[in-house]
Amino acid sequence: MVRPGRDRLQGDVEVDETYVGGEEERGGRFTLKNAIVLIAIEFEQSQGLGRVRLGWAEDAFQVELEQFIQEVIEPGSRVHTDAWGGYNRLDRLGYQHRVVNLSNTGNPAHVAMPAVHRRCRIAPFVRLARTITYYRADIEATLLHGVNNGRLESLNTKVRLIAPRAFGFHSAKAMIALAELTHGGLCPALPGRQ
Repeated sequence: MVRPGRDRLQGDVEVDETYVGGEEERGGRFTLKNAIVLIAIEFEQSQGLGRVRLGWAEDAFQVELEQFIQEVIEPGSRVHTDAWGGYNRLDRLGYQHRVVNLSNTGNPAHVAMPAVHRRCRIAPFVRLARTITYYRADIEATLLHGVNNGRLESLNTKVRLIAPRAFGFHSAKAMIALAELTHGGLCPALPGRQ
């Protein structure tokens, strides 16, 4: 799986598997038509992501997972995985095994195990990752608290449409009054109307 003579990963290494080939009716780690791709990536909190190793597997069970890990990761390294049982014997193979139970963390996979879920060189995904990283606080505020600037942007557009109508007014107060009347939710009773 790894070019001979290439150094194995060491230190903190995240390992996970993914499926390439589309959705299947069967769920879980069983696949009939998809390819199983194994991912191992070095990471260090202060320096970020490091070297990556990819592999292919017939299945996502213990024998294949252990074989991949032994080929690409130096014994003694700290191997971070999800709670899948296929990784259970890593301690016996000479690795310091750190288990991240994704269903118990309360966080999505890309937060609980960021290294293996963020490394990609495909241009659209790189742009998407940068955009999400840049707007992360706004996205979280929207999802957690329902706060966003959509209504403000909508009001801004409507006020810009009102401004040309208020061009002949002698003060900004008249334009503000027109904006409040049209979009402020006020419905004053006008003479001769019900």
